[in-house]
Amino acid sequence: FFEKNSRLVELDLSDNELDPRAASELSISIAHVKSLRKLDLSNNEISEGVRYLSEPFKELCSLRTVDLGNNKIRDQDFEHIGALIRACPSIKSLSLSYNPMGEDGVLALKHELGINDSIENLEIEWCEIGSDGCELLGKAISNNTAIRSINLQHNNLSGEDLSYFDEFIQNNHLIEQFDVSQNAIGPIGAQWMYENLKSKTGIRVLCLAQNEILDEGVGSVSKLIQENKQIEDVNLSSNGVSLKGLDSLVNSLSGGQVKRLNLSHNEIGDDEVHALLLLMSQEWRLEELNLSYNKIGPEKSKDIAQGITEHKSLIRVDLRGNYMYEPAFNDLKDCGIDLQL
Repeated sequence: FFEKNSRLVELDLSDNELDPRAASELSISIAHVKSLRKLDLSNNEISEGVRYLSEPFKELCSLRTVDLGNNKIRDQDFEHIGALIRACPSIKSLSLSYNPMGEDGVLALKHELGINDSIENLEIEWCEIGSDGCELLGKAISNNTAIRSINLQHNNLSGEDLSYFDEFIQNNHLIEQFDVSQNAIGPIGAQWMYENLKSKTGIRVLCLAQNEILDEGVGSVSKLIQENKQIEDVNLSSNGVSLKGLDSLVNSLSGGQVKRLNLSHNEIGDDEVHALLLLMSQEWRLEELNLSYNKIGPEKSKDIAQGITEHKSLIRVDLRGNYMYEPAFNDLKDCGIDLQL
């Protein structure tokens, strides 16, 4: 197959139950596909079979994107990931997510990540690296100026752990996304984000969902939005945001570039609707507002409908999972936008 299709550009072998033996067989034939630019091996069981891939990768000079997510690769097997990175310097995007990397896995990768100057997108989501692994990773990439996007979702990181990335952020002027969603960075982490990202004009997306930053942390995020006018997408889902947090957002969003704001799964109820209406009345470019799974009741449906109607740039609002029922839907359904109820 590979000899007959030597001009393949993309190869998707995800979700195929590939085991170490299959990885060995694949390594023999894949070297023929020298035109390959994208390889997806995610959601298999390659595990220690990753050791067979580095040698054929030397032949894949056009390869740009590699996804090895969710393959049961663990601990010292990441040494072979390092060999793979070294063998194929053309790789721009590498996903290692959903593998139990842990501290030992980061240690095994540390050298290659430190000297690599080609990977721009690095995904280490749900890899169980913890605080110690975070420290090792921060040191490894401290002088890496190639990485533009790094995904660290769900790695048991605290706000204090983010300080391990001080040098990386300070030295990297091209950073576009630093995703720490689904950790526990709290208000301390939100303050770190403000201090370190306020001058990074490449940042467009702010991913802080499920981090327990509370209203205090939203204050730091608000200052960040106010000072870094390039941010377009803000996700504050599941952070305990209530009235105080909304008030600070109202003051920061006016005149900014934010187009998408996710406030789902917070503590926004009827008492916060006034602040919401102020938020909607601001002269800013909001296009999408997610308020799903909060505590907004039916009594405020008319006020919300008026606020949506008056905010001319809004094209989509999500109100699912609130305390509304059929009569309230009638107030909202004629707003003239994509409304999810």
